[in-house]
Amino acid sequence: MKMIINMFVIIGIIISSSCNEEKHFPYEEGLAIEGKISNVEIVPIAGGAVLTYSLPADQSLSHVLAVVNMPNGLKREFASSKYINSIEINGLAKEQPHKVSIYAVSRGGVKSDPFEIYFTPLTPPYLQVFETLSLTADFGGVNIKWLNESEANLGVVLLANDSLGNFSQYNSIYSKAKELNHSFRGMKTEENHFGVFVKDRWGNTSDTLYKTLLPLHENLLDRSKFQKVELPGDAILFPLSEPTVRFEFLWDNIFMRTWTEGWTYKTMTTNDTRDFPLHITMDLGVTAKLTRMRLHHYYKFENRAIKAFEVWGHPGPPPADGSWDGWVKLGEYEQFKPSGITTPGSGASVVTEADKKFWEEGDNLNLDSEPSVRYIRIKGLKNWSNSKNMSFAEVMFWGSEI
Repeated sequence: MKMIINMFVIIGIIISSSCNEEKHFPYEEGLAIEGKISNVEIVPIAGGAVLTYSLPADQSLSHVLAVVNMPNGLKREFASSKYINSIEINGLAKEQPHKVSIYAVSRGGVKSDPFEIYFTPLTPPYLQVFETLSLTADFGGVNIKWLNESEANLGVVLLANDSLGNFSQYNSIYSKAKELNHSFRGMKTEENHFGVFVKDRWGNTSDTLYKTLLPLHENLLDRSKFQKVELPGDAILFPLSEPTVRFEFLWDNIFMRTWTEGWTYKTMTTNDTRDFPLHITMDLGVTAKLTRMRLHHYYKFENRAIKAFEVWGHPGPPPADGSWDGWVKLGEYEQFKPSGITTPGSGASVVTEADKKFWEEGDNLNLDSEPSVRYIRIKGLKNWSNSKNMSFAEVMFWGSEI
């Protein structure tokens, strides 16, 4: 009987202990950091500032938080790890005083007392670029140029009256190019009202530059008249036994028009053992004053895709010995990626929507329209893989026949 009573006593103790079991929480929960951010230094930058500071000596420190009071009453937050002693603030819209409160935050999410300071950012990149913006009439459209010293990733938006007279967005392009020179095409030779503004990735927008312009007249040359020309010194092409490569494919109107479209397998690709520069020669079939050219690619920022090239013209007939006598340089071009991603091997594998759109529109370059020419030389200077040979899929020329 005594043994049975002892067992009930033990069970009762266990049940009592279980009911009164203590719940454990992280020791930092609800506790503030001892001390706060100190020795703050602030260096204004374009559209923001870089903060450096001393961290409090508290093992429960999780991160540092900077809260910027915006002029519109909203707040923006910027965080930094406890392992570094700086925060970069960016994306501010104007060059005006901003208050920033800097907190040390515990692992329990509790903020320390703030360190408060005022700063004035330098002029944001989108406003700097707007001051350099130009909008002029071009062949078949309008041309936009900018100077982007900081190489910030910015967008330029073109506005125009549509067929119903509504003033709305016509097109846009995003780029990190230091010197942008871009033409929006496909317009009628009719006077129109245009506007252009710059925007950044935080949604900040500049004022709008307005102009009334008359796109210049031009005609697309009849490509059924184009012919291949073979002269001494011209680049060697793949033999006719290779069915996917022909010089004449450059004007067959078969090429990839979208980034996701399946491969057409029709290109002009050289098969030469010589290094760049390499050139090919063609006959337009007519004498013309050329205004511009478009070149479409097969490869996508990679492989033997021609990256940099020059365009030369000759009234004809060109020297039979293949020399450059009488040839006149009409223009030059170097393809780039608007995203600025140029890491080796990242040509086609790392692309943005802006890169894809830019590739789909082809390489567009204005040509010197002063000389009258019939024969064209495309002189390749380098490809995307920094190897030998060049490849592209289609060429088009605009101008006025003589």
